[in-house]
Amino acid sequence: MVYFIILVLTLNILWFGMAFHYFWFKTASAAKLLLIRENRAEPYRSIVAHAIKFIGAFNFAFMLLSIFSLVRFHYPELDKETNAALFFTFFAAHFGQFLGNLPLALKERKGQQPLWPVLQKRMLFIFRNDFILAMLNLIISIYLIYQILN
Repeated sequence: MVYFIILVLTLNILWFGMAFHYFWFKTASAAKLLLIRENRAEPYRSIVAHAIKFIGAFNFAFMLLSIFSLVRFHYPELDKETNAALFFTFFAAHFGQFLGNLPLALKERKGQQPLWPVLQKRMLFIFRNDFILAMLNLIISIYLIYQILN
C-alpha cells in the first residue's frame, strides 16, 4: 500500500502542478477553453483570463500540500488520522472540480449548450482525471480510516 500511496501523491503533485501552470501562466488559452466561441470577445475574455489565476493559485497550494505530504509520509511517527485527513482533503479538491463540471457535462450530453464544453478534448481529459484522482485519494483515505478503527 505504501507504493500506491506514493504513486497517488506523485500523481497529485503532477496534476495540481500542471493545473497551476495552465491556469496561472496560460490564462489566454484557459479563457478560450472556458468560453464558447460567441463569448470570446472583450471584455469577457480578459475578465475570465484574469479571474482564472485564482484557480491556478489554488492548484499551486494543493501541489505544495501534496509535496509536503510526500516528504513527511516517510516519517512513521506521524499519525494515521492526519494522513487520512490529508487524503480526504485531496479527494475533496479533485471531486469538487469534477462536481463543478458535472452539471455542464450532463447538459452537454442532453444536446444543450453548456457554459463551456466539458465532454470534448482538453476539458474531457480534465473532467475524467479529476474523477479518477478523487477516487484514488478517497480509497487511501478510507484505507487509513479502516486502519485507525481496527
